[in-house]
Amino acid sequence: MKKFLSIFLFVLMIAGVFAQSVSASGMDIHILEDQTTGNVTISGTVPSGSGKAVTLLVLNPSRQIELIDQKSCDNEGSFSFSYKPNTSGTYTVKISSAVPEGSGETTFSYDGNNGNNGNNGNNGNNGNNGNNGNNGNNGTPATPAKNPVIPANAVKVEVKAELDKANGTANAAVVTAALNAAIAQAKTSADGTKVVVLGVTKVEGAKRYDVKMPASVLTTGLGTQKFAIETALGTVVAPGNMLANAGLQATSEVALNIGEADKSKLSDEEKAKIGTRPVIEINVSVDGKRVDYNNPNAPVIVTIPYKPTAEEFKNPEHIVVWYVNGAGQAVPVPNGRYDAVSGTVVFTTTHFSQYAVAYVMNSFSDLKDFAWAKDQVEVMASKGIISGTSETTFTPGAKITRADFTLLLMKSLELTAKADINFDDVKATDYYYDAVGAAKTLGIVNGQGENEFNPSEEISRQDMMVIAARALRVANKLQASASTDLSGFMDKALVADYAATDISAMVRAGLIEGDHGAIHPLGNTTRAEAAVLMYRIYYK
Repeated sequence: MKKFLSIFLFVLMIAGVFAQSVSASGMDIHILEDQTTGNVTISGTVPSGSGKAVTLLVLNPSRQIELIDQKSCDNEGSFSFSYKPNTSGTYTVKISSAVPEGSGETTFSYDGNNGNNGNNGNNGNNGNNGNNGNNGNNGTPATPAKNPVIPANAVKVEVKAELDKANGTANAAVVTAALNAAIAQAKTSADGTKVVVLGVTKVEGAKRYDVKMPASVLTTGLGTQKFAIETALGTVVAPGNMLANAGLQATSEVALNIGEADKSKLSDEEKAKIGTRPVIEINVSVDGKRVDYNNPNAPVIVTIPYKPTAEEFKNPEHIVVWYVNGAGQAVPVPNGRYDAVSGTVVFTTTHFSQYAVAYVMNSFSDLKDFAWAKDQVEVMASKGIISGTSETTFTPGAKITRADFTLLLMKSLELTAKADINFDDVKATDYYYDAVGAAKTLGIVNGQGENEFNPSEEISRQDMMVIAARALRVANKLQASASTDLSGFMDKALVADYAATDISAMVRAGLIEGDHGAIHPLGNTTRAEAAVLMYRIYYK
């Protein structure tokens, strides 16, 4: 064994990779430095961490935050981050996750003389002769602030803005010729979309940005052509068909406005929860008159720059987004989440209004015996996706009904459809009427017998998995497959023929793990089990 380890370390040194011996508190954290490129890889394994989110914090030698990142563990619970430190010295690494054993802290030393002698700093012309290789003005930054919703092959058009000091608005107008040239140059990404970035110059003192462009940009295009209006206060990625249902003239001028919102309409309780966090207002006008954007077929993606507090960094999944309705009430936006790589809060919407960043820590007193589900329940409750049975209880062991599970699933994936038809035993006054009707329309639920859904019946685990698999395919989050392999489970013979393919797909996707080698297909689903599955689906 010692001989093998010596050979292994020798091979690593020959390859220019040096594995540091570090002392960590908590879980084992491994640091690997590539002395050729200067890149550092931070890795480890979270016990029972399959699919769990892991957050990385790196403090530089001055004890300032240099990197915040987050990603999900693989099926074995392993994670890996890679980046290039900015300078020499001793760095502190902190790892946190929802799993109690999945946190730890360590340090590593970095000499700062690596990096291909300044290849990333233009051979030292702007990088002090390449001592660090990252000091050049044109060098590659250690942690690039990449917007998570803008692909690398997007074409960017710079749009100059000028401040109107009277109202604090930075006004900008897109030059049509430059826009058309960018559209022609845009490349198709893997998802079939083309993105043109309208990069609005930052204006000091601006409280809002007003960006004007031809109406044809957002009315005659397809959803596959997108325009990212990028400002210092936030970015709005709008599809080319965003206003296709507004009946506008192609010769009109559209102005998209993003700015700081007036918080006066909020209740005192909501003001206290939001605190000093950003509240923005987004609207659109045509030829100087505000119009309503509300198009379910053309969702818009929004990113807001945000720096979490030390407390929020410990629980970044609880950073959420609220939509402020016309009555000044805060309504959760389920898909809102914090992206550590770009330092932004990201969410998708199909209408414009006021949106606030908030930090919500919902907890329940009856989760002590359900530690395996506690974090997932609290995260999903904080995002407004699930609710307790009271303000203080969740009743995790109670069985969930077919109607409630369907409602929860549709809410987690934000799937909607016009419910022209519904089941005979689902009434228009039922709180789950729209969700069940949409699920029926989309082919997610088929019902039982003569057009009956049996909404109050407890849902079996195999039906839970079948319905979830169908919904995931509608959302393009699960690949179709003909495999029925469930050889890893001792009770596979109990799985119904109609459920085998979907259950197999859910297992392969890491969404279903089973319990001590059994999948319990005929058992009824508990509220805790449903919450954990929704958590995994949410991050799928």
